[in-house]
Amino acid sequence: MLGRLMVTEVSDGPCVPISVMILDQALGIEMRDDPVLQARASSYAASLSRRTQ
Repeated sequence: MLGRLMVTEVSDGPCVPISVMILDQALGIEMRDDPVLQARASSYAASLSRRTQ
């Protein structure tokens, strides 16, 4: 195990508009030609859109 994530409280407020940009990699990092990565990008965008409405 590398670490532990503990939830200590839950907010009743609006969702913070944060999204994982799976295809936005740092310079020098190359992505594999994996169709799952392409599918995840659009899924994450749809999720962010729903959470911020």
